[in-house]
Amino acid sequence: MGIFGTDGIRGLVNKELTPEFSYCFGKAVALYLKEINEKPKIVIGKDTRTSCDMLCFSLASGLMSQGVDVDFVNVVPSPCISFLSQYYDLGIMVTASHNPANFNGIKIFQKSGEKIDDAIQNKLKFYLKSLSDYSNVNFNEIGKLIFNEDIANKYVIHLANIIGDLNGVAVLLDCAFGANYKFAPYIFKKLNANVKVINAENNGNQINNNCGVMHIEKLQNEMLCGKYEIGFAFDGDGDRVYACTKSGQILDGDKLIYVFSKLLKIKDSVVGTLMTNFGTEQSLEKLGIKLIRTEVGDKFVASKLKEKDLKLGGEKSGHIILSEYSVTGDGILVAGMLCKLLINENLDELLDGYQEYPHIEKSFKVEEKKKRIILKSKKIANILYDYENELINEGRLVFRPSGTEPVLRLLVEGKDYDTINKIACEIEKVVKIVIEEIQSNY
Repeated sequence: MGIFGTDGIRGLVNKELTPEFSYCFGKAVALYLKEINEKPKIVIGKDTRTSCDMLCFSLASGLMSQGVDVDFVNVVPSPCISFLSQYYDLGIMVTASHNPANFNGIKIFQKSGEKIDDAIQNKLKFYLKSLSDYSNVNFNEIGKLIFNEDIANKYVIHLANIIGDLNGVAVLLDCAFGANYKFAPYIFKKLNANVKVINAENNGNQINNNCGVMHIEKLQNEMLCGKYEIGFAFDGDGDRVYACTKSGQILDGDKLIYVFSKLLKIKDSVVGTLMTNFGTEQSLEKLGIKLIRTEVGDKFVASKLKEKDLKLGGEKSGHIILSEYSVTGDGILVAGMLCKLLINENLDELLDGYQEYPHIEKSFKVEEKKKRIILKSKKIANILYDYENELINEGRLVFRPSGTEPVLRLLVEGKDYDTINKIACEIEKVVKIVIEEIQSNY
């Protein structure tokens, strides 16, 4: 397990992410906080996974052992912890986002609500590796654990004030058995939407399983019944969202960026990632909008939005950031704002002019420690170079390590499906050969 990927720490429960690790990591976080505050306080939330309590309280024990007070808010979406972080020294969310139930993870938010930066990550790595040097540190106080679910109401009020009345719009919500299982329906009903929910139980064993953004067809099929004006699917921790129109058309993150660009009357630039479809870039260009690409990860999108003072950015995966209101992806906020902005608008018609290039994605399962070795392979570098030249001005090719799973990912895009399929298959052959070679030699 890599300590930090593109979205915090993530790993298999009781194999890579254990209660022992969580306890030690809590101590490391506490030692970092002691640098900046004599009596620090932190907020911890979780999604619905069965393993969350074990990891939350191991983490809290490590923090309290070094004198840090912990407010525990129970099951909340990650954007709630991002928002609440302003009242604390740090915010922590125990979640593995879109991953299956046997995974879990730790996301950390700064007081600003942003994901922690590289400087803080490096500090935490240092303290984690050096814990033996601090094992005899004695603090006069031991931290307290307070169950404080009520503070999450601040987040509800915050969203309600931004979104406003939804005038009875008929909305279908797929909550993915995750952190939004009660928050999303409650907020939409509070805003006078006519709400129907699916997969909205507190059942962490089913989180992301054949539902939510990972299996959008469930929402799509329900939408085709014709009872709802718009549908939304969330992921396990509620920071991603996909939309679905009455006609069953799915809006992933790329299409949402295109639609919001029109609705918000963007005139300059928006931010995407390496995975943003080439067709999205060209569609935005026709609107006079430049796409600025970053590395994969919503924290990189957020950083670029802040640097360039822009309003809109996101990932194809469904992380959409409306920077005027939030510094991180927020599924409920994005869904609510889309409903609000769509009054007197037709969502299907707003997609007129949008073109998506054919694309093929392939994943290769590899151990974390072998990712870098494979990425440095000359055989792979040579075939990538050849096909990149072939695709100039006609498409794109991306080969990268996943920051959330033990896999390498290949993306090939182009105007002609048969061409990119041939390219993807040829690259796949070479990658598999290299992986076999490295598996046998290391």
